[in-house]
Amino acid sequence: MKQSAWSVSPHAGGLLLVIAAATLWSFAGVAVKRLPELDPLAITGWRSLFALPVILFVRARCGAAVKPGGGKFVLGAAFSYAMMLMLFISATRLTTAANAIVLQYTAPLWVALFSRAVLGERVRRREWVMMLVCLAGMAFFFFDKVSLEGRLGNGLAIISGVACGLNTLFLRWLSRREPDLTDAQEDAVAKRGAGWEGIPALAAGNLFVILFCSVSMAHGIPGAMSEWVVLAALGVFQLAVPYVLFLVGIRHVSAVESIVFAMLEAILNPVWAGLGAGEWPSGNAITGASLILGSMAAYGIVRVKGNTAKGTR
Repeated sequence: MKQSAWSVSPHAGGLLLVIAAATLWSFAGVAVKRLPELDPLAITGWRSLFALPVILFVRARCGAAVKPGGGKFVLGAAFSYAMMLMLFISATRLTTAANAIVLQYTAPLWVALFSRAVLGERVRRREWVMMLVCLAGMAFFFFDKVSLEGRLGNGLAIISGVACGLNTLFLRWLSRREPDLTDAQEDAVAKRGAGWEGIPALAAGNLFVILFCSVSMAHGIPGAMSEWVVLAALGVFQLAVPYVLFLVGIRHVSAVESIVFAMLEAILNPVWAGLGAGEWPSGNAITGASLILGSMAAYGIVRVKGNTAKGTR
């Protein structure tokens, strides 16, 4: 079959899906700033309540199920997901949107450190270089934005970064799982569920969030229709949809690649915060963003050239 000129490799498609997910994630900061009357945990709970039906719909459509041996990874992904969401929203309220997202993206360090142990994936030299350049870019945000004020928010954001890294590792492990096709009784539903084992983890994670935040939700019921609209948009378009995109994309890229390219969220988050809440990035932030984007572009070029060279041998 002749390949279309517009077709992309699975790896490139995976990276594009991760980038799309990061773009949607990046709207969290400005949206939370527009809900000043609601407690952070109430925001988190209501957001997950709107996200859960979308996740359950995807689960029903793809036939996702937890296969033997995957339970501990599903539980780990669900718990780290819940901790990440609650800590990040709380950090965004206690400190600036830029602080929260910058400090959360210490996650690549944890992914790189534990990738071999959890996934058996070796972190290559070019990935270490890209990650270090990205973290250097993040330092420009850090030096410019992080102050002694809001230390609790900054601390929560760092812990959120640990949870984010663990969640990425667990979801990557689950995304690689394939059904046992040697079983004669393997049916079409199981086959359709290949690679979707992370969906039950996302569903459980949102249930954990709703449970943990239920008291805050009961005391923080939105009063204005505009607040309900923001919460619904957060749940569907900033949480559920991008996580489904991320789960599909991470099948085709390594854990380190996925979390580093997801750092695009840290560039866009302050931009939206500037447009919507007046928290504009400074010259240091622009320098950091340039380093991050440049390292991503350089990595992509090196990767494409490497694949082309292999294909011509």
